[in-house]
Amino acid sequence: MAPHARMAFSCGDGGFEEEVGRISGVKNKRGAWTVPFNAIRVVDEVARRFNAKVLSASWGHKPDVSVSWTQVKEKLVEGGEVRDWVLDGFLTSYQEEAVAFGWASTGINYWHPTGSGKTLTGILCSLCIEGPVVVVTRAASRIQFSREIERFLNVRAYVLRPLSLHKKVTVKGESWHAFRSRHKGQGFSTKEMGEMWKKHQEVHGVDSPKGLQDYLDTIDHRAFVVVAWEALRDNIEALVALRPSTVIFDESHRGKNSKRWDVIHLPELPDDQSDALKAAAEEEAQASRVGGFIKDTEDGRKMFVPVINTAAAAARLARASRKRICTTATPIKDRVRDLWAQLDLSEPNAWGNATAFFTRYCDRKPGIYGGFDTRGSSNLEELNLRLKRVSHILDYRDTHRELPAKRRQSIYILPEDQNQAAAGFPGELREAQKRGASAVLEVRLAQAASKKRKAVLGMVEDHISSGQKVTIFTGRRRDCDELGKRIRGSSIVKGKGASVWCAHGAQTTDHRQDIVDAYMEGEGPCVLVGTGHAFGESLNLHDTDAVFFVMLPYTPGQLRQWEGRFTRLGQKRPVVIYYVIAEGTVDEHIASILIDKLPAVQAVVKDVELAEAGYILGGLDPDQTEEDFAKEVLADLDF
Repeated sequence: MAPHARMAFSCGDGGFEEEVGRISGVKNKRGAWTVPFNAIRVVDEVARRFNAKVLSASWGHKPDVSVSWTQVKEKLVEGGEVRDWVLDGFLTSYQEEAVAFGWASTGINYWHPTGSGKTLTGILCSLCIEGPVVVVTRAASRIQFSREIERFLNVRAYVLRPLSLHKKVTVKGESWHAFRSRHKGQGFSTKEMGEMWKKHQEVHGVDSPKGLQDYLDTIDHRAFVVVAWEALRDNIEALVALRPSTVIFDESHRGKNSKRWDVIHLPELPDDQSDALKAAAEEEAQASRVGGFIKDTEDGRKMFVPVINTAAAAARLARASRKRICTTATPIKDRVRDLWAQLDLSEPNAWGNATAFFTRYCDRKPGIYGGFDTRGSSNLEELNLRLKRVSHILDYRDTHRELPAKRRQSIYILPEDQNQAAAGFPGELREAQKRGASAVLEVRLAQAASKKRKAVLGMVEDHISSGQKVTIFTGRRRDCDELGKRIRGSSIVKGKGASVWCAHGAQTTDHRQDIVDAYMEGEGPCVLVGTGHAFGESLNLHDTDAVFFVMLPYTPGQLRQWEGRFTRLGQKRPVVIYYVIAEGTVDEHIASILIDKLPAVQAVVKDVELAEAGYILGGLDPDQTEEDFAKEVLADLDF
């Protein structure tokens, strides 16, 4: 329950009780007002305005005393869950401030720009209470979030995956369908591939499904369970049964749907008392069976039945936990009304119901064509006063000053979050086999890149929502055009009025230079989509916030050239470079083999910048040609 006080007032001037009753979340119970902690200053101001005196005040649920970062750090060190290097100068000052701000709160909102490190901020803040932690994030970010947890903490995280996956036979995480697709176009008959699949099972063994209970039974530390927003409804019973101490709602704007209940108007009860009692009992039983209730309203008796949607499931999970952390770069994507559901997640019941919130802060009024219009805004000064209690808000300019010039991050995409590969690759593979291993490897990397469009689009939208400049390097022209088309069609990109450029080798050098000039002159938000071959050399793009390498560079030369477009003399802003890796594809083999070979590259080329990327990508042996390296990668793709 969110912190709140019980207060009693003298009557004061006329209209005091009516005015206080309009403040969403404030309720009159048996002559005393229940006032959420975030609204105490607002109620106090109303009392002064109406000359009402406080007769009594006590805490119904007392807020914890705020703490400093020094105190928080001591507790984190004592707990031993955080890796030493994280607390040894790794955090920015605003991250330390944010963790301390939310440490003692039962509900906190971190409204920080994309790329500012709010994932780590939320993870650290979740450690203030002992017990399981549940993370709700977008499907394409589940594996990445779990890796971040394991990178920063001495724990092992569990990712809830679709139930259908537990029924499939998989080997090293790969199904027969994925195995067959991976070898399609290489000249194998269906029978031969069947034999290869059988041998694959014999050599590596069939994966044994690991469920949530298996995870809980084998860990000796607190549980961290990661679930997708899209799968929340299907897993809500198991998550509530987990009795989480804390829930992190990552990208909390995804739970902005304010519809919690379906309302059923009930007929008048019979005049006969006996019949009325019987009918009322039947209706109460019916409502109880579905988790609803019956209420007498000004419009008559109504049955309220819980809605089965993602936001409602999130609200139920929020109420089952003791602490709730909401993180997003875009709390308001459309209107002020977007806030209510998110605030109700972080502080259940502290903001009233949606109708009360919309009336108070969204200028709720009858619509021209029926229903109600909630697109407006009202009492924003009061709303901002309340938000200061529960929201830590950062502007991009605040985080910009403390970020390093360049950061690298690998993003892993699970097979079920990948889209189907684009058409035409079997034919391209057959042609590539005539040209050699490096050509085959490049086609395979392009094929993997074409599976990442859906996941990449969501991540790009986050950066655009924060008003940032984004560049995407992919493999094939066809994939480049498709990505550009989807990004232009995004409602978020359109809503932000972001410019989108898309070009590749089919365009002239002059045309590509014109695009680069327009991109560099723009302040953002904007997106440039291109192939690595067309934009990875010579052209300067050093005014960029985020870069996505959708097709991985696979030699030190490529890596150095591609990254060099964004980090060079005259760089105007910090940049984060994402290496997007599709699990179950050639991407994983490229990443692992290159990492292993990085020490040799560092020793030979003395490339400090390349050495810095050690935990993400590596390179070639000094005496190995690109063709030899390609053969090695392909040979590692066992049957």
